[in-house]
Amino acid sequence: MANKTLYFRFPIEMMRGVLSSDSETKQQFLENLLYFHLYTQFDSADLIENTNEVATFSKYALNGWCVELGNAERSYSNGKELANKYKKAKSFTSLNTSIFWQFYKEIKSSNEWLALFMFLALKSIIGAKSYGLSNNALLLSRMDGYSIMQPREKLSFKITNYRIQETKNDLRLDWGLSYYAQHTRGFYFSFKLPIEKLIKIAEEQKRSNKLKALKEKEQKILQELRK
Repeated sequence: MANKTLYFRFPIEMMRGVLSSDSETKQQFLENLLYFHLYTQFDSADLIENTNEVATFSKYALNGWCVELGNAERSYSNGKELANKYKKAKSFTSLNTSIFWQFYKEIKSSNEWLALFMFLALKSIIGAKSYGLSNNALLLSRMDGYSIMQPREKLSFKITNYRIQETKNDLRLDWGLSYYAQHTRGFYFSFKLPIEKLIKIAEEQKRSNKLKALKEKEQKILQELRK
């Protein structure tokens, strides 16, 4: 288990309004995603032991996720409540446990929180795919906990186009993001593919789209001539 990378999985709705909040709310967000993940994983594991359920939950958190709960009963209760609150959630993301503990234990700057939330948003968009194609409107919406695109004025946080690009650059330098947006509709990105492979995919897709547009134009001309 020690050599295996672990992830906490949670619905992006839990990110709603957090970026514009104070440090206490950000800390509560981290605790909530932890409680949600532990409870939902515990609940799906269907563990049966002779001890009471809270004690089993505490043991599961420690043995399965290396989390020692200070107050197991409160953690269990909060996790159950959150699982019920977000039971209809459709969009999820995941966070490497080592990154989680960095943010949980250390004081992070506003730009570092932006990088974290952009990372989580991109992870929610790409899912299990090796690469994705997205745009800033959806990216910012996901950063604020919305599954679908929202107008920027509806979002709870303010961000300039310069800061958006700088945050993407932070992810490229420090978070393993491959990113390409040269003459594309939106941007291509990946956390699995090297930039060379991503650029090749993007350029091949652009060629395919151009050929499709040419064929559609030819068909339109032919239809006009047949009238």
